[in-house]
Amino acid sequence: MKVSLPRGIASISGTVSRRPDGCKLIAKTYHKADGSKETRMYWMPKFQRSTPVSDNERAVRTRFTEATRFYQQLTTGQKMQYAEAFKKDRYCFNGKEYVTLRGYIIARFYRNALL
Repeated sequence: MKVSLPRGIASISGTVSRRPDGCKLIAKTYHKADGSKETRMYWMPKFQRSTPVSDNERAVRTRFTEATRFYQQLTTGQKMQYAEAFKKDRYCFNGKEYVTLRGYIIARFYRNALL
């Protein structure tokens, strides 16, 4: 539905609110070719999968859970060892650059290249 915004708000885009049943109120401002703007809001129903979760997806989720638990159970001393290796490897592992130490450790976990 087309809406008019209050004075002081030029445009709005994104989720505005969410109902308890999972539906979202989405707002989007469109910029037309003639220079005018049009804002529309609509309810987006909760996403529902059309297929069941596959065995491969379950395996990937399980592996990620294991990697996350591994990271959470590291002691401060172990994290410091990984931080030193992270810096020594110039923030790269297996040809990919990582921004966070957590990402670097999880990548090493996936490759079974633990310290």
